[in-house]
This record gives sequence, structure tokens and C-alpha cells, in this order.
Amino acid sequence: MYTISNTGGAVTSYSIAPALPAGLSFSTVTGLISGTPTALSTARNYTVTARRVDANNGASSSDSAVFNLEVGNVAPTTTTTTAPPATTIAPVVNSAPASDSTTADVNTNIVATPQTSRQNSTVTTVVSPAIVATTVPPTTTTTTTIPAPTAPELSSGEVGALVDGEEVDTTLTRSNNALVVSGAGIEASVYGMSPEGARIDLDADGLLRLDTQDQVVVEAEGYEAGNVVDVWMYSTPTRLGQLTVDTTGAIKGSFLLPDSLESGDHRVVLNGQNNRGQDVILGIGVSVGEVNQSSLASRLLIIIPVSFAILAALIIPTTLRRRREESRTN
Repeated sequence: MYTISNTGGAVTSYSIAPALPAGLSFSTVTGLISGTPTALSTARNYTVTARRVDANNGASSSDSAVFNLEVGNVAPTTTTTTAPPATTIAPVVNSAPASDSTTADVNTNIVATPQTSRQNSTVTTVVSPAIVATTVPPTTTTTTTIPAPTAPELSSGEVGALVDGEEVDTTLTRSNNALVVSGAGIEASVYGMSPEGARIDLDADGLLRLDTQDQVVVEAEGYEAGNVVDVWMYSTPTRLGQLTVDTTGAIKGSFLLPDSLESGDHRVVLNGQNNRGQDVILGIGVSVGEVNQSSLASRLLIIIPVSFAILAALIIPTTLRRRREESRTN
């Protein structure tokens, strides 16, 4: 029917919504469906959600997939052969076994086997009852295509937001080694956590710099309660997971960085709906890996001339003033 693969930490539990048709059961441990349907059911979408709770800090994260399930009736086909007198008709029943992924037609064929009688007395015909066996296997379709949202173009340490596709104003602050962005009615903070569970300090430039073995932690408020917020990592769009908004409009979760993530500037992107019903995409620029040497050289080329300019502005006026005073004295 479907399989489940896990590329992150161990899954704590699974859930499904809505409830399955009669006769089918769902395992909250494995996330798989078992059983044989006992009633017909029209096609509808079902959502399987995997949830993980970090044993170290209690942070939770989840991911979901949607599939379509219909339980329908398969009409049997019956073929009957009329037997001549003095013939016994014996039924032969062929039934195809149920399959999780295919639908099989079950056909019942009655085969006539003539038996010769040499008696000149009464002719007797015996007809055995026809047996029709029908098996109705479930038919399922799984769909997991999730398009990546269009996110603001940002460098490390920058933030941006789009509301219904239009750019809006945002503010960036730094608090407790986290980058905090406010805009479109949402306030979100992003910070790093080491494998030992310690919060990672911002660097000297106020940037959030992560290593590939670190986790990125997301906290936010101002979302529509009961909805889900997709968390992505760009430049190459990779969905880290989903967070369910609680009754207060808040979310919190931690995510492992993708193994394929290269060193350089990246963006943590949140895609969800604020409590005004607007689609909001927030972006926060972060860095991964060591400082790029070309970037460091560019910074030095800017810092050194600026430093000389400041020194010149302080020294030259003082020197000129001293010379004017000396000339007046002479």
C-alpha cells in the first residue's frame, strides 16, 4: 500500500486522520495500515503524520504525507454451461487472492463433465449449486508532491517576508544568541543547537553560523491555530519538516541539517498562514560551515580603509590646530 522511510531521528509516534473505513486498523508504532475492509467507502484523502520528540530538550517536530483511499465493490463474472441429460455438473471455483496494490476480478466457472449411461431406464440429471466467491481488495493511491515556496533572496544575517507574494517590511533583532524577525503579524526566532544540546553563540558579526551536525531551532507566534507551518532550508529548497500551530498560535521545533548542505550562506524559510488568514513566507539568513575566505577578504578590504579614514579624521584636525597655535605664538 505504502512504505515509510525515516532520514532523521527516531519517530516517537504516528497518527492518521480521518478514521479509516471499517475493518482497517492503523498502527501508531509503525505507521502502517492492516486488516481487510468490511464496508464500502468512497475515495477520500487521509493524512499520516510522524512525530518526533527530542528526549534531551522536549522539542518536537513532525512530517506528514497524504494518500487517497477508496474501498469499492468488484462485480463477479459467472459463466454457466447447460448440461445434457444423464450428465452430472460439478462446480469448479477459482478465486484470486487479495492484494494490497492491485484489484483482482474473481470469476466462477462451472465445467460440465459428461458421464455415459448404458441403461434404458429413467434418465437422471444432478445439478450441483453454483458457488460464487467475491473478494474486494482495497485500492490506494499515495501522493507526496510538495512544491517549494518562493522565498525572499537574502544573505546571512538578513531577514525578509512575503505576504500573498508581495514583499512587506520586517525588523531584525538579536536576543539570547537568536535572530529574531518581526513582520506580517508574526515574530519568529531562529537559533542553533550543538549536538550536546547547548545553544550556539552568534559570531562576532552577529551572524548565526552552524555546522552540519548542529540543529536549527525555530520558535514563532502569530500563526493561525490548528494549521501547519512548513520549515524549509534554502538555497537548494529542502523541506526540514512541519510544525503544528498550537491553540495560542505558537510553534516550536528543532531540525537536523541536511547531509547534502554545502558551506556558505543559506536561508531558513517558514511558510504558513498568520492569524489574519494571510499566506506569509518568512526568510532568515544563516551561514553553514567555515567563513568563506573571499568573503573574509572583502570584509577586510572594507574595514581597513574605513579605519584609516577614522584615524585621519581624528589626527589631521588636531595637527592643524597645533600648528596654528604655534604660528600665533611666534
